[in-house]
Amino acid sequence: METRRLETLKQIAAGVAAQFGSNCEVVIHDVSGNRPDHTIVHIENGHVSGRKVGDGASQVVLDQLARQDEQPKDHLCYLTRTPDGKILKSSSLYIRNSRGGVVAIFSINYDVSGLMMIQNTIGELLSTRDKEQTEPERIINVHPALIPSFCGEGFYGLRVHEAALEKGVKVTGATVHFVNEIPDGGRIIAQKAVCVEDGDTPERLQKRVMEQAEWLILPAAAETVSRQIAERKNEK
Repeated sequence: METRRLETLKQIAAGVAAQFGSNCEVVIHDVSGNRPDHTIVHIENGHVSGRKVGDGASQVVLDQLARQDEQPKDHLCYLTRTPDGKILKSSSLYIRNSRGGVVAIFSINYDVSGLMMIQNTIGELLSTRDKEQTEPERIINVHPALIPSFCGEGFYGLRVHEAALEKGVKVTGATVHFVNEIPDGGRIIAQKAVCVEDGDTPERLQKRVMEQAEWLILPAAAETVSRQIAERKNEK
């Protein structure tokens, strides 16, 4: 990647990070070479994901590069989860050279974990125990296990996968559910199973569950729920 282009992207990255604060990670990937495991050439607020200059791209970016699409579309406003359990709202923009080829990826990752906790708390405060709800269910969460296994108060992040390995289960997975006043107790929207492999560590299992389940069913569930809410509004 050209030095002038990189310096311009660094300037933009610093501005975005300063504008949105320490929860906003901005990453510049140089993908003009053939080393997908060493693409990061600049990063602001790397503590968000724990990455540094010289590290590789995220799995989402690697999957996109593996498709070898000559004209990939920008991937905007998607959710990912870091190995330590943070939930990030991310956008990846493809930077092209004068010939239209992708030479860099400009990624913005905002840690929304705290905001989601606030959202869940507000949802609990506004929830009702009445059997007939006057408002539709709106808040969803993804849990890294097949509810009702390894869920409830105290089960989050690596603790879920540690419990699964301690129990010796052969299958785990992820669950998308509505949020109510009971931790992980809302109505289930979707589930996807993931096999536990020999020699798994909590970190390896967490990564596989994210890649094979969470990152697939959460966006699909969010789209379905949004569509249902829109349809209800149109019926009124």
